[in-house]
Amino acid sequence: MARKKLNAFGMASPAKHVRLYHWMLACEAWGALTVAARALLIEVSNRHNGQNNGRISMSVREAAGLLNVGVNLPTKLFRELVDKGFLKSGRRGAFNVKGGMASEWEITTEPCNGNHATKEFMAWRPRKSKIAVTLSVTTGHSQRDRGTHEQVPKQARGHSERDWLALGGAVHGHA
Repeated sequence: MARKKLNAFGMASPAKHVRLYHWMLACEAWGALTVAARALLIEVSNRHNGQNNGRISMSVREAAGLLNVGVNLPTKLFRELVDKGFLKSGRRGAFNVKGGMASEWEITTEPCNGNHATKEFMAWRPRKSKIAVTLSVTTGHSQRDRGTHEQVPKQARGHSERDWLALGGAVHGHA
Protein backbone atom coordinates (compact mmCIF):
# COMPACT_ATOMS: atom_id res chain seq x y z
CA MET A 1 0.00 0.00 0.00
CA ALA A 2 1.40 3.40 -1.03
CA ARG A 3 1.92 6.00 1.66
CA LYS A 4 0.21 9.37 1.22
CA LYS A 5 2.50 12.31 0.59
CA LEU A 6 2.50 14.72 3.55
CA ASN A 7 2.71 18.49 3.25
CA ALA A 8 4.76 20.86 5.48
CA PHE A 9 2.08 20.62 8.20
CA GLY A 10 2.21 16.82 8.34
CA MET A 11 -1.18 16.50 6.64
CA ALA A 12 -2.01 14.54 3.52
CA SER A 13 -1.78 16.77 0.45
CA PRO A 14 -5.10 17.37 -1.28
CA ALA A 15 -5.67 16.02 -4.76
CA LYS A 16 -4.59 18.30 -7.59
CA HIS A 17 -7.44 20.50 -8.79
CA VAL A 18 -8.32 23.63 -10.78
CA ARG A 19 -10.13 26.36 -8.88
CA LEU A 20 -12.99 28.30 -10.43
CA TYR A 21 -14.00 30.80 -7.78
CA HIS A 22 -17.66 31.88 -7.63
CA TRP A 23 -16.66 35.57 -7.61
CA MET A 24 -14.61 34.96 -10.77
CA LEU A 25 -17.50 33.22 -12.51
CA ALA A 26 -19.78 36.16 -11.64
CA CYS A 27 -17.52 38.89 -13.09
CA GLU A 28 -18.20 40.64 -16.43
CA ALA A 29 -14.98 39.39 -18.02
CA TRP A 30 -15.88 35.72 -17.43
CA GLY A 31 -19.33 36.28 -18.91
CA ALA A 32 -17.73 37.81 -22.02
CA LEU A 33 -15.31 34.92 -22.60
CA THR A 34 -16.03 32.44 -25.36
CA VAL A 35 -16.51 28.83 -24.32
CA ALA A 36 -13.24 27.88 -26.04
CA ALA A 37 -11.33 30.57 -24.09
CA ARG A 38 -12.80 29.24 -20.83
CA ALA A 39 -11.64 25.74 -21.77
CA LEU A 40 -8.14 27.02 -22.56
CA LEU A 41 -7.96 28.83 -19.21
CA ILE A 42 -8.80 25.54 -17.48
CA GLU A 43 -6.06 23.75 -19.46
CA VAL A 44 -3.46 26.40 -18.56
CA SER A 45 -4.62 26.31 -14.92
CA ASN A 46 -4.24 22.53 -14.93
CA ARG A 47 -0.49 23.01 -15.53
CA HIS A 48 -0.14 25.28 -12.48
CA ASN A 49 1.52 23.35 -9.66
CA GLY A 50 1.41 26.07 -7.00
CA GLN A 51 4.95 27.26 -7.65
CA ASN A 52 5.32 27.76 -11.41
CA ASN A 53 2.94 30.69 -12.00
CA GLY A 54 4.53 33.05 -14.52
CA ARG A 55 6.43 30.09 -15.99
CA ILE A 56 3.49 27.89 -17.05
CA SER A 57 4.57 26.52 -20.40
CA MET A 58 2.03 26.02 -23.19
CA SER A 59 2.50 26.44 -26.92
CA VAL A 60 -0.21 27.17 -29.46
CA ARG A 61 0.20 23.66 -30.88
CA GLU A 62 -0.12 22.08 -27.43
CA ALA A 63 -3.27 24.13 -26.78
CA ALA A 64 -4.71 23.07 -30.15
CA GLY A 65 -4.13 19.41 -29.27
CA LEU A 66 -5.65 19.75 -25.79
CA LEU A 67 -8.75 21.53 -27.11
CA ASN A 68 -9.07 19.40 -30.27
CA VAL A 69 -9.13 22.48 -32.51
CA GLY A 70 -7.07 23.78 -35.41
CA VAL A 71 -3.73 25.51 -34.78
CA ASN A 72 -5.06 29.00 -35.61
CA LEU A 73 -7.76 29.19 -32.91
CA PRO A 74 -5.54 29.00 -29.78
CA THR A 75 -3.68 32.17 -30.82
CA LYS A 76 -6.99 34.05 -30.75
CA LEU A 77 -7.97 32.39 -27.46
CA PHE A 78 -4.70 33.32 -25.74
CA ARG A 79 -5.16 36.91 -26.96
CA GLU A 80 -8.75 36.92 -25.62
CA LEU A 81 -7.60 35.69 -22.19
CA VAL A 82 -4.81 38.30 -22.06
CA ASP A 83 -7.11 41.13 -23.24
CA LYS A 84 -9.70 40.31 -20.57
CA GLY A 85 -7.03 39.98 -17.84
CA PHE A 86 -7.12 36.26 -17.03
CA LEU A 87 -3.59 35.56 -18.31
CA LYS A 88 -0.36 37.51 -18.65
CA SER A 89 2.19 36.63 -21.27
CA GLY A 90 5.67 35.85 -20.00
CA ARG A 91 8.35 34.57 -22.32
CA ARG A 92 7.11 34.42 -25.89
CA GLY A 93 7.48 31.10 -27.67
CA ALA A 94 9.44 30.63 -30.86
CA PHE A 95 8.93 27.86 -33.38
CA ASN A 96 12.14 28.64 -35.30
CA VAL A 97 14.38 27.83 -32.32
CA LYS A 98 15.89 24.33 -32.46
CA GLY A 99 13.52 22.08 -30.56
CA GLY A 100 10.95 24.88 -30.30
CA MET A 101 10.23 26.94 -27.24
CA ALA A 102 6.73 27.26 -25.79
CA SER A 103 5.32 30.52 -24.45
CA GLU A 104 5.10 30.93 -20.69
CA TRP A 105 1.98 32.21 -18.96
CA GLU A 106 0.89 33.72 -15.66
CA ILE A 107 -2.60 33.12 -14.29
CA THR A 108 -3.81 36.34 -12.63
CA THR A 109 -5.98 34.54 -10.05
CA GLU A 110 -2.87 33.13 -8.36
CA PRO A 111 0.15 34.75 -6.65
CA CYS A 112 3.28 35.06 -8.78
CA ASN A 113 6.93 35.54 -7.75
CA GLY A 114 6.01 36.45 -4.17
CA ASN A 115 3.43 39.04 -5.29
CA HIS A 116 -0.31 38.86 -4.65
CA ALA A 117 -2.67 37.77 -7.43
CA THR A 118 -3.45 40.77 -9.65
CA LYS A 119 -6.96 39.61 -10.69
CA GLU A 120 -6.87 42.08 -13.60
CA PHE A 121 -10.04 40.58 -15.10
CA MET A 122 -12.07 42.12 -12.25
CA ALA A 123 -11.42 45.60 -13.70
CA TRP A 124 -12.31 44.61 -17.29
CA ARG A 125 -15.35 46.34 -18.80
CA PRO A 126 -16.82 45.90 -22.28
CA ARG A 127 -16.09 48.61 -24.78
CA LYS A 128 -19.02 50.87 -25.53
CA SER A 129 -20.30 50.44 -29.06
CA LYS A 130 -20.96 53.39 -31.30
CA ILE A 131 -24.67 54.19 -31.34
CA ALA A 132 -26.24 56.44 -33.97
CA VAL A 133 -26.93 59.88 -32.53
CA THR A 134 -30.45 61.12 -33.20
CA LEU A 135 -31.87 64.61 -33.20
CA SER A 136 -35.36 65.29 -32.01
CA VAL A 137 -36.70 67.62 -34.68
CA THR A 138 -39.84 69.74 -34.71
CA THR A 139 -41.32 70.15 -38.18
CA GLY A 140 -43.74 72.73 -39.47
CA HIS A 141 -43.96 76.47 -38.93
CA SER A 142 -47.21 76.95 -37.09
CA GLN A 143 -47.58 76.85 -33.32
CA ARG A 144 -49.98 73.93 -33.67
CA ASP A 145 -47.36 71.84 -35.55
CA ARG A 146 -44.51 72.65 -33.12
CA GLY A 147 -45.53 69.82 -30.76
CA THR A 148 -44.93 67.14 -33.41
CA HIS A 149 -41.57 65.45 -32.94
CA GLU A 150 -39.92 62.86 -35.10
CA GLN A 151 -36.62 61.11 -34.57
CA VAL A 152 -34.21 61.85 -37.41
CA PRO A 153 -30.95 59.90 -37.45
CA LYS A 154 -28.12 62.39 -37.73
CA GLN A 155 -25.97 60.17 -39.96
CA ALA A 156 -28.87 59.26 -42.25
CA ARG A 157 -29.83 62.87 -42.95
CA GLY A 158 -26.32 64.30 -43.09
CA HIS A 159 -27.43 67.53 -41.38
CA SER A 160 -26.13 69.14 -38.20
CA GLU A 161 -28.27 70.98 -35.64
CA ARG A 162 -27.32 74.26 -37.31
CA ASP A 163 -28.52 72.93 -40.71
CA TRP A 164 -31.88 71.94 -39.21
CA LEU A 165 -32.35 75.37 -37.65
CA ALA A 166 -31.52 77.05 -40.98
CA LEU A 167 -34.08 74.83 -42.74
CA GLY A 168 -36.82 75.97 -40.37
CA GLY A 169 -36.87 72.95 -38.08
CA ALA A 170 -36.36 73.48 -34.37
CA VAL A 171 -34.05 71.08 -32.58
CA HIS A 172 -35.71 69.75 -29.43
CA GLY A 173 -34.64 71.84 -26.45
CA HIS A 174 -33.40 74.72 -28.60
CA ALA A 175 -36.67 76.07 -30.06
